[in-house]
This record gives sequence, structure tokens and C-alpha cells, in this order.
Amino acid sequence: MMRAIDAARRAGWPRAALAETALMLTLYAGYPAAIETLHALAERWPAAERPVPEVPPARRRGAGLATLQAVYGPVRASLLRELQRLHPALAAWVVEHGYGRVLARGGLDPATRELITVALLADSPWTRQLGSHRIGARRTGASARHLAGAQRSR
Repeated sequence: MMRAIDAARRAGWPRAALAETALMLTLYAGYPAAIETLHALAERWPAAERPVPEVPPARRRGAGLATLQAVYGPVRASLLRELQRLHPALAAWVVEHGYGRVLARGGLDPATRELITVALLADSPWTRQLGSHRIGARRTGASARHLAGAQRSR
């Protein structure tokens, strides 16, 4: 993990972007991965700036729906219906927490967040989500070259 932090720093990534990436791990790898990554980041590159602020609770549903629209475009409504069918709590959690609290945060633009998501899903068994986020990366402005790099990054 330390090598990855050093490489990102040499490549010019701001520390806040690495912290945001670590927070995104809660969605794809769980809280333990986010905690350990933030520990490594604090050890290797202590914070000098204030963290990106939280999306206020009252704005999370709206921010989540807007972020879902940016990523899923014309299939957002069918995705929400499917999540609701699977379990109403899941639909609410995806909108309000996953997209409204985590992915709608500042610190990274939507295309970068989608490229990180693709990189995290690339070696996973979650092919349905990988395919959706490949499309989402392009929809949010990621180039084909960056998308190909994200899929090879792990």
C-alpha cells in the first residue's frame, strides 16, 4: 500500500484525492480496507489540509439521485426499480449512502470516481457492476484510454 501511495504522490495526485479513494473503499472492499488505507496514508503522508466536507444529510438523497443520473443516464429509473424489487432498504442505501454520501462528495470529479470504481471492480466477480461502471465512466467523461488503464491497473 505504501508503494501505491508513493506512486500516486509522484504522479501528482493531491493527498485529498487519495483520502477520497480510501473512503470509496467502504463501498467496494468494506470499512476495514478504508480504515487500513487511511492509516497507511496518515503514516506515509500526514494531512496538511482540511478534509473534504461531508454531503449534508438533508442533501444526500438529491445528491445521490443526481450522481446516479450522471453515471446511469437513461437507465437510472430501471436500476432504481430493480434495487427496490431486490430490497427497499438496498435501494435507499445505494441512493443515500453509496451515491449521495460517498460518490457525490467533492475532492474527485465523477469521471475519476468512476475510473477508480472500474479499477476496484476489475478483479472482482461483480461483472454486472463492472460493466455498468465502464459505461458510467464514459458517460461521466472518462476517455477510452483512461478507462483501459483503469481496467489494467490492478
